[in-house]
Amino acid sequence: MDLAAHLQDVYQRPLDDHHLTSIYGYNDAHPLTNEMYAAVELDSAPSGQSRSLIKINPESGQATVIGLIGLPIASLAFTDDGVLFGVTGDCSRCSGNVLPETLYTINTTNGVATFFQSLGNGGDGEAIAFNPVDGMMYHMSGVGGTDLIFEKINLTTHVVTPIPLTGYSADQLEAIGFTWDREQNLFVGSLIDCFCNVSTVRAYVTLTPAGFLTQISSLPHWWKDYAFYEAPDLYLESLSDVNDNGAADMVVLAGEHGPAT
Repeated sequence: MDLAAHLQDVYQRPLDDHHLTSIYGYNDAHPLTNEMYAAVELDSAPSGQSRSLIKINPESGQATVIGLIGLPIASLAFTDDGVLFGVTGDCSRCSGNVLPETLYTINTTNGVATFFQSLGNGGDGEAIAFNPVDGMMYHMSGVGGTDLIFEKINLTTHVVTPIPLTGYSADQLEAIGFTWDREQNLFVGSLIDCFCNVSTVRAYVTLTPAGFLTQISSLPHWWKDYAFYEAPDLYLESLSDVNDNGAADMVVLAGEHGPAT
């Protein structure tokens, strides 16, 4: 979806946050059920990396807790056959810990994570997205410059292939979420200049599987991870920090035909 052509259709619904402190990963709808999931930190959980899986109703913002993941999951993505993947973040800037990026599968009935493979490339900032055309999982990590990496993962052989980034300069920017746009046959997502504190650069971008970045527009707030939702028209959806405090508090949707009803 060309978000730039539909910015006037962007609208917000409050996220049911009575038990949420931060949201770290969002994803496309489950390909078989159209349900939406997110990795969150609950106010009832111990401080640190105890994140849980929730299911979100994108039309109401109602969140249902599925179960404890217990890992610092930063981004989520479904494959076409309904397997939910999550990637952990380095966490070095916000928590002081350095944990190598690792890919897991996550059970959507109880939130249990199962090790899939180690990654380790890049630094702060993690995002994954599945490409249904080639069946690969794509991973972006690090802060713009020499640290920002883009790579694809063969989920059968576990081979990781680096992809050079070209086009829009992402110097000092990091990825906080992207997803596959089936209409444009490329990725859409966000790059920002900071995540734990107030950001000043919030770029909505497209990204080809070959690594070519294009800035489409600036965003009024950071949008964390992206999802496509059909109700029954197609909507590009994200979680937004409208208060600029580092925590998602709105479900934001942009649709070609106005708000979903």
